[in-house]
Formats: sequence, structure tokens, C-alpha cells
Amino acid sequence: MKNKERHVVVKEFSRFQNYSFRMIFYQITFLLTILGTGYWLTSNIIKNMIQRGISSGFGFMIKESGFDISETIPLPLIEGRGLFIVILFLAYVLGFILVYWRAHSKGEKISPRANKVLIAAFFLIGVLGSLFYLMGDSIAWIGFSQVSSYSFAILTGVLNTLKLAFAGCITATIVGLMVGIGRLSPNWLLKRLSGIYVETFRNIPILLQILFWYFIVIGVLPSVRQSINFYDMFFLNNRGAYFPMVNPCEGFRPFMLVLVLTIISICFMGRYKKKKIELEGKEFKIFYPSLFIFAGLSLFSIMVFGTPISLSYPILKGFNFQGGLVLSPEFVAMFLGLVIYTSAYVAEIVRSGIQAISKGQIEAGLALGLKRGQLLRLVVLPQSLRVIIPPLTGQYLSLAKDTSLGVAVAYPELASVSGTIMAVSGQVVEVLALTMSVYLTISLLISLFMNWYNTQITMEER
Repeated sequence: MKNKERHVVVKEFSRFQNYSFRMIFYQITFLLTILGTGYWLTSNIIKNMIQRGISSGFGFMIKESGFDISETIPLPLIEGRGLFIVILFLAYVLGFILVYWRAHSKGEKISPRANKVLIAAFFLIGVLGSLFYLMGDSIAWIGFSQVSSYSFAILTGVLNTLKLAFAGCITATIVGLMVGIGRLSPNWLLKRLSGIYVETFRNIPILLQILFWYFIVIGVLPSVRQSINFYDMFFLNNRGAYFPMVNPCEGFRPFMLVLVLTIISICFMGRYKKKKIELEGKEFKIFYPSLFIFAGLSLFSIMVFGTPISLSYPILKGFNFQGGLVLSPEFVAMFLGLVIYTSAYVAEIVRSGIQAISKGQIEAGLALGLKRGQLLRLVVLPQSLRVIIPPLTGQYLSLAKDTSLGVAVAYPELASVSGTIMAVSGQVVEVLALTMSVYLTISLLISLFMNWYNTQITMEER
């Protein structure tokens, strides 16, 4: 019996020495540990909530919030044909993401036929949307108020976060690109100023920069009645920046159709330009033809249908300005802090990407007679994108998550609105889970888009 038991132990030990068996065993053990920990945490949370008399679930999301949000974005309430077009467009976007995600996961490139189908579907939906818009289907714009639900409050916070993140990413990229190129400029003054910009703002914590802009710069601006006036059109005071607002007129819908047709023509001319360069090596300029098409169609639209837009200027009435477009001090402080801080890192990423290109490429471009601007646009930057894109993705993710610092200056982004909802409703666990899920979704979408773009750049490079 002892020999049989020893044989069984040796057999089991030899099985454990197998690599595949050990990998499966480790993974199952890790999975069971994660599930057990999650079950333990969940059961503890539910037990504590029951003891404190806190109700669970997301049923509270449809209740009235009972509080205001200082900065809201009106949402369109669309019915009939408009709702059908919106659903169709969202379905197209989802299908587009799935197709490119499947190709990216397999390391493949979209076939020309599938690419043409996607482009045709996009233009078809664009034409349907334009026709729907020209027909004038009714659209009601609704904003957040005290009688709105908690779910509308969360949506408002998400929109404020996306507005700040999108504007910040675009502006930080442009500023960082210019500063990064400036650091490599042969101009001594421009090079030194760019270096000072990077080393200064990159080494100051972002929260301190936001507080600096909010309290030191914006906080010392004059009051409303002593506003800084620029040509009676732009006003700046400690309540924000006021600009003229564009309002649509009778000719706005035809003008939008003209804009869509111009964009379509520019896309086709861009494809023609690319083929012209590949086949003949000649550069075909599309700026002036595009400008001529847009100007001609716009002039025709204005002559037939009337002026497309009008401007409403901010006017001082009582204790504040009425009309126009206003940027709140909280948004301006957050925007400046995020853009300046992130652009310093983007500048270093751009500089390293350009320096990764061998000098032989630059010398070859100069030998072919390319100007400095053409060399940078056609040779250096396209090749440096494969080095720039991966770290740039990390900066976009950081900027999107740093929008949660709006709590420090009372900017009503997602984290700030979620804190208010938790204080009013008492549903801490649900609101925190929903907030984390939204930030996770935003980060995954940014990563998905940037990884897809990086794959396209890499494949073109090969």
C-alpha cells in the first residue's frame, strides 16, 4: 500500500511539473481568488447598507434632483424623422467601430471594398440627415433644471467633462506641436522661449496651475460694470468672458447643405491629390479650389435663401450681461490649466519624435528641393507619428481624467456632479460605480481610437 501511495504522489507531482497544467492551475486559482474577494466585498457592502437602512439599486435615477447645475448644455429632443436619422447614424458609428476594432485585433487592414462601403454609407446618412434638416423637422432643446432627474444630472456632468476634454486635447495638441517644433528651431530666441515654456509648466503641479488661473488671474479681473471692453463686442470680467453668439436665420439650413457639399468635394479632391502624388510625384493644391467652391456655393445660397446667420452681442442689463456666448471662469481656469500643463508634455513628445527621424531623411528632402515647411509636413512629421502616437495617447488619457480636478474650482464636471448627487440622494455606492464606469468608458474609447490610428500609421509606414 505504501508503494502505491508513493506512486500516486510521484505521479501527481510530475503532473504539476507540466507547464500547461501549471498555467491552467495558476489561472483558475487567480480567478477564484478574484471572484471570492469580489463576493466578500459585495456581501460586506450590502450588509452594511442594510444595517444603516440605505436602499440599494438605481431606481433613484429617475427621481427629481432638486438642485441646479451652474453650467449646462441643452440637449435636443428629436421626434419622428429626426429620431430615425439619429438612430441610423449611431448604428453606423457603432458598426464602423466594430469593423475597425475587428481588423485592428487581427492586425489586418480594411479591404478597399469594405472601405468604400463604409464611406458610401456615411455619405448616404449625411445626405439623409441634410434632407431631414432642410425639411425643418421640429427639434426642442431642453436644459437641466431642479425638476430634472438624477440621470439627467449625470448626463450633464458627462457632457461638461467631454466638452472640456475634447477642447483640451485639441488645443494642447496644437500648442504642443508648435512648442515642440520651436524647441528644434534654429532661431535662438524661439528655441530658448520654447525650452522655458516646457521646463516651467511641466514641473508645476496641474492643480496649482488651475488654482493660479482661477484665483490669481481671473479672480482679480474687474467686476461686471467695469468689464474690459474690446470694441463693444468682447467683454472680460470676473464672471467670465463674453462673446457674440451666432444665431441661425432663414438661410441657415441651405447654407449647412452647402457646407456638407463642400466637405464632400474636398474629400474627393484629397483622394485625387493623393493618387496624383503617388502616380506622378506632383503636388496638387486643393486649398484654392476648395475655397472657390465654398465661396461660390455660399454666395449662391445667400442670394437665393438669404443670410444664414446673425450675431447677438452681449449687452449689460442690470447686474450682468444678457445675450451672447459666455465662458464661465471655472471653465476658463480648467481649460487653461489643462492645456498649458499637457501641452508642455506634448511638446517633448513631438520633439523626441522628430529627433527620432534620421538626418539622412532630412538631407534627402533638402536635396530634392523641398522647402523647410514642405520637408516638415511631407517627410518628417508623417514618419515621426509612429513614435509620437503611443505616448500622446497617454497624455490624452491623463487630460481626460484630470478633468475631475474641476471639483477644486466648482466646475460642474462628472466628479463634481456625482459628489452633489451622493450628498443629496445618499446613494454613494451606486453613484461611485456609475462614475467610475463612465471614466473607464471614456478612457477605453480614447485608447481604442488612438490604437486604431496608430495601426493605420504603422501599416502605411510599412
